[in-house]
Amino acid sequence: MFYQVSIIIGIFIISTSDVARSITAGANILAFFPLPIYSHFSGFNPLFLELANRGHRVTVVSPFYPKGDVPNTYQHVPIPNIKIQRNTKQNLVDIRHTYRVSNMMNVQRSMMKTVKRTLMLNETRTFLNNTRNSFDVVLVECWYSDIYLALGHRYSAPTVCLSPMTPPVTLSQSLGIPDHPAYVPSFWLRYSDFMSFSERLYNTAIAVAELIVSKVVFHYENQKMLVDLYTYPGHQNCPPLDELRRTVQLTLVNGHYSVSYPRPYPPNVVQVAGMHMRSKTSTFVDKKFKALLDGAVHGVIYFSFGSNLKMSDLAERDVQVFVESFRKLKQIVLWKWENGTIANLPDNVYIDKWFPQQYILNKPDRFYDELLSLFIFLNSTNFHKLLQNGQHRYKCTKRGCTANLKVLENHDIVWTSCNLEHNHDADEENKIERQIISNNLKRKATENMENNTNAITTKDVTYIKHNIFQARASLRPNLPRSSQEVHDILKDMNVKTYEESIYVDFEIAIHNAINDVWPLTKVRGCRFHLGQSWYRAIQKFGLSSEYVQNTEIGQYLTYIFGLPFLDPQSVGDCFSDELAEILPMNEKLTKFNDYLVENYIANDSTFPPEIWAEKSNSIHRTTNSCESFHSKFNSQFYSPHPNIFNFLNILFSIQSDTRIIIRSSNTTKPHRKEIRDKIKFLENEISHKNCKLFITHGGYHSLVEALHIGLPLIGFPFYTDQYYNMRFVIENGFGIEISLDHLNLKVFDDALGNILNNISYKNNAQRASNIFLDLPVSAMDAAVYSVEYLIRNGVNHTSPVSTSLSWYQYFVIDIMKTRLQIKDNISSYIDYPIHIIIFVLTIKKNTQE
Repeated sequence: MFYQVSIIIGIFIISTSDVARSITAGANILAFFPLPIYSHFSGFNPLFLELANRGHRVTVVSPFYPKGDVPNTYQHVPIPNIKIQRNTKQNLVDIRHTYRVSNMMNVQRSMMKTVKRTLMLNETRTFLNNTRNSFDVVLVECWYSDIYLALGHRYSAPTVCLSPMTPPVTLSQSLGIPDHPAYVPSFWLRYSDFMSFSERLYNTAIAVAELIVSKVVFHYENQKMLVDLYTYPGHQNCPPLDELRRTVQLTLVNGHYSVSYPRPYPPNVVQVAGMHMRSKTSTFVDKKFKALLDGAVHGVIYFSFGSNLKMSDLAERDVQVFVESFRKLKQIVLWKWENGTIANLPDNVYIDKWFPQQYILNKPDRFYDELLSLFIFLNSTNFHKLLQNGQHRYKCTKRGCTANLKVLENHDIVWTSCNLEHNHDADEENKIERQIISNNLKRKATENMENNTNAITTKDVTYIKHNIFQARASLRPNLPRSSQEVHDILKDMNVKTYEESIYVDFEIAIHNAINDVWPLTKVRGCRFHLGQSWYRAIQKFGLSSEYVQNTEIGQYLTYIFGLPFLDPQSVGDCFSDELAEILPMNEKLTKFNDYLVENYIANDSTFPPEIWAEKSNSIHRTTNSCESFHSKFNSQFYSPHPNIFNFLNILFSIQSDTRIIIRSSNTTKPHRKEIRDKIKFLENEISHKNCKLFITHGGYHSLVEALHIGLPLIGFPFYTDQYYNMRFVIENGFGIEISLDHLNLKVFDDALGNILNNISYKNNAQRASNIFLDLPVSAMDAAVYSVEYLIRNGVNHTSPVSTSLSWYQYFVIDIMKTRLQIKDNISSYIDYPIHIIIFVLTIKKNTQE
């Protein structure tokens, strides 16, 4: 047992020798998100949670509380939800009639007012004025307001800009993102990247108007807000906004070329669309709602206009069009409706204030397998029964539970005769497997007794149990009886059980143990413990006072500590030649040298130079990180001799945490179990979905969630980027756009019929989904890597120089002006002699006449 435990500990030490350094590498991160826009916050909060899961200390300032379990390193600083002040005479449904430039100005003005109110909150000022807070990096939202960029100056930390959608022209200019109006359409318009002359002209006019509005109308007010609203220590020295924009080191954009029109981005701008697709929504789904979706044999249609638009603001005429059209469908319709009820609602339509959108859109048609996992039926007559009508009934194994499932031979579920309501929590998978084995063993042990019960005694039953145990044991490999057998078995499995060298302290017992277990491994000495051992010898021989003073003996002792940095072959020569020449005559020093020769210098010493001498300045020559781990590991136990099973459980738990930390530096694959399970589910089990159609307002998150699983759309755009998004959907053939102004029963019926009956929409959506998911790394891993890269290096070397250019330099206005001046000068230089010649010829002609 000792050798087996030693091997386990040794392998673990080898794989985690840098764990302590990795744990201490966690950074202090501030995510400043005080705006009351939940769709923006929900798009980036998964990043904050993932950074916390990977060992960083994340402080989130937001009015929205995190849902579910959050890591201990995730700290939420709540502030009041101030709500966005809107024009009471116009709701968001009617905003679609607003002129594009007016809409753009209204959005920017509303954002400025909202930012101003967040910075005037006492909670916000108290947090920013707290001098005890310090952060290594600051994450802020940059969308039509750059006031929050001052937080980088406040904490003297690099700033990460988070853009919830495609960057507008003003943000593109400050970040050095090419935004040429000839091929980059404004998201305020419904244009594609292939524009006609008139569309390019209007697109250019919108881009110029946005720049003018930003520079002329809002620039002074933004700068004034920057000066007046911040009161943190040193705010008087805050640079102007133009300079703060140039200090942005990294930008994460909620976009992707497969979900919107492609455009060029510099290396310091990373696209992270789909990063929010990671919630474990199925955990919080009501059982009745889950059963409703699973029972939708014809599929489900989900109808939602997002978190900002209210369905109750729709005209009664439009609502009744939806109602009458849904009444004709066989599918179940889930309608997100905020206030009250709807008159004449058909039986297949369900309304609620909130639905788990990601769960609905990702719901596969696999409930049959999920149900069977709750019932044990493997030839166990107590739990499986073939009914007279040919149906198979499966009962729950829990005593007192009446839940049962009835299915036909073709695996179709008889929903009218099923009871899916369990009166208990689900068992763990391994417990169910043990119960299955136990039931089968009981059946095997008793089925032959029923025919001849008179001859059966208790002794026979004991023999049967013994034979069953022996049969099961024969299927398992024999336990190794020595460490060599362990090595041989692992070698056959291509598992490396040793390292070329192991660094330990200077204890004879551990050296002997390593040589016995790993005879091919070289034992190396820890430089820290070597110096500690030599200094204790200096204290033992009474030389400590000489060592700290700049005397002849003190200098000699200092030279001694340079021996570990020599080659092992050079240690003896250096000690006997160079150091012997400067050896002071001192009895105590002679005893100290004899101690060194006997224990460390001579080839036959206890710890010869081959163990502790190496011509290298590597910091990995110490065991401090291992001892730090051992201290933490030992604190997990409450007795000096713990049970082997408790020992292994704690070892596995620490190993799981260690793998997460180590993999944080390698973003090629997801790390946590729930993410791996989600991706496996999406890749392997989502080919058949109950959700057939998503009726949406065209918001970017809704578009991403639909494309994530290849779901066709019907869109009713209202404002900002929704027209832009739906134009992309139409051009790629996986959706239909309907204007609310042209909505009638025929238009909506035709759209529903086309989507549900024309397979091309589904195929195009699936093709776009494949492109969206076919990435070298996930959006989350790309975002985490980018933030950690900035933390490690302090500056992003991928920022383009264009961020430092003025607007006339960026648009080469100065070069154009110089070119025109040169042209005028050349023209004047050429024209003057021509005029002289013409004048002379005219005079000559007149003279001849």
